[in-house]
Amino acid sequence: MNMKLCDTVLETIADNELISAGDRVLVAVSGGQDSCALLHCLVQLRQQLTFEVIACHLDHGFRGLESAQDREFVEEFTLELGVPC
Repeated sequence: MNMKLCDTVLETIADNELISAGDRVLVAVSGGQDSCALLHCLVQLRQQLTFEVIACHLDHGFRGLESAQDREFVEEFTLELGVPC
């Protein structure tokens, strides 16, 4: 994981007071690179900032098999990260 990205996420959180200790943060994860990178960074920062991370994925089923594959990927990815989904 690109630590520069996580440093930028941390700086943005701090500068804008986005997350406080004890908060529960819900991350919408589509399965794409952007949302997965954000989730990964927040997982890296959760102990330092003492907040909880939960992922959310909505499979509309609009893209048939691709939608199901995205859902399966997100489920596996969050399981590997130890994040409820």
